Amino acid sequence: MIRVPDGTLRILVQGVRRIRIEDRVGDDLYLLGRFEEVPDEGEETPEVEALVRNVQTLFGRVSPWSLPPGRTRDRRR
Repeated sequence: MIRVPDGTLRILVQGVRRIRIEDRVGDDLYLLGRFEEVPDEGEETPEVEALVRNVQTLFGRVSPWSLPPGRTRDRRR
């Protein structure tokens, strides 16, 4: 989470599944909805795996807070 000069907060999140919004339920304090999980449509070939690794490496250079999938940051530091 980063506070930018205009006072807003920027938050980086990582999704673990793809979803599709089925229905918007509310938006009083925050958005609420019903969602459907959507399976990945691509096949895992060596080329796709290499592209994924490349994107993860590039993202790691851009974001100092990024971690590989499955790792967590120790919050006690």
